[in-house]
Amino acid sequence: MVINSYDKILFLDGNKIAEIKGLETLKSLRTSSLASNKIRKIEGLDELQNLGDLILPFNRISRIEGLNNLTNLKDLGLGSNNISEVEGLRNLKRLESLDLYDNKIRERPNLSCLPKLRHFFF
Repeated sequence: MVINSYDKILFLDGNKIAEIKGLETLKSLRTSSLASNKIRKIEGLDELQNLGDLILPFNRISRIEGLNNLTNLKDLGLGSNNISEVEGLRNLKRLESLDLYDNKIRERPNLSCLPKLRHFFF
């Protein structure tokens, strides 16, 4: 697979990926899907400030972290992971859709810090 810095969409679903790394040069990236992998931690995305969609369901993620610089994020998919607490979203003021379905969250979180949020699944 060849990935260049002009790619705007990246699908790496079902590749047994354990770590998010090597994406820092993809500054034009708008959509990244890393579903159905073995990712435990959200990391390595700090440079992707144009990212609008981040799809990470069916991984092994236990904490929402590493998203502070992704201020253009509109869609965040974290369904079917191991998340028990909703945190690390405060800077995502443009977030419109948040999928936390099938995690270990016991009660509906207060998401008032996300003024544009229209769709929330948990």
